[in-house]
Amino acid sequence: MESLERYLNSFGKFVIQQSRNQLTRKKKNVTKSLYNSLRFEVLKTTEGFSVKFYMADFGKFVDKGVSGNKKINEFTTYDNKTIQSPFQYTTKGPPIDIISKWIGMRGIAPKGLGKARSKKNRSIYFSFCFFS
Repeated sequence: MESLERYLNSFGKFVIQQSRNQLTRKKKNVTKSLYNSLRFEVLKTTEGFSVKFYMADFGKFVDKGVSGNKKINEFTTYDNKTIQSPFQYTTKGPPIDIISKWIGMRGIAPKGLGKARSKKNRSIYFSFCFFS
């Protein structure tokens, strides 16, 4: 049983490592809060062992995506099926304060603005939400 527990621990470490690599590779690791929240636990049960994985609550939105009013976001399951995201903005776009913060953290700005970047986030937000 000790070797099984060691194997499950190495499996858990591998899954966390791959998840963190995906966050970094897909550029979804700006604040590192989701990255740092990823963890696992191997538990002994009456039937043997159980492995539990944990992450910040908003991780499910990052994992499956959020559909907009017009564009439907899809994700691929572990068995390679493409499924529509269960999360969607139904009547309005995402909150402007959250999108503005997101734009600022990624340093997105129209060409030629230089340091006036933060003042233009609101106009970028409207372009982002209504013209993509």
